[in-house]
Amino acid sequence: MASGTGRDPASARVRWATSDGSTHDGMTLVSTGRKAGSTVKIWIDAGGELSTRPPTPTKAAVEAGLLGASAALALSGVVSGVGSAGRWYLDRWRIAQWDREWKLIGPQWRHRTG
Repeated sequence: MASGTGRDPASARVRWATSDGSTHDGMTLVSTGRKAGSTVKIWIDAGGELSTRPPTPTKAAVEAGLLGASAALALSGVVSGVGSAGRWYLDRWRIAQWDREWKLIGPQWRHRTG
C-alpha cells in the first residue's frame, strides 16, 4: 500500500472543546492525506481527555466472554489446588493414624493359640 493514500495512520496534534467550553489539545493517530485544520473524529473520556475508541458491542461481548471464561478457569484451578492440598493433608493424617493403631493392635496378632 502506498503511503499517503488516506489509510495509513499518522500521529497528529488535535484540538477539541469540552462541554464546559474549555479547549484541550493532544496527540492522536489520524489517517494520512488530511489537511491541517480539517475535522477528525476523536474519542474523549468522562474527564475530557483523549481516549481510545470504545469497542463495538460484539467485541465487548467477546472480550467479556473470554475474560469470564478465563476467570472461571482460574477459579477452578485454585479450587482444584486447594482440594488436592486438603486431600494430601488428610491422607497423611490417616496414614499416621493407621500407623499408631497398628502399633497398638499389631503385636496382639503375633500371639497364636493352639
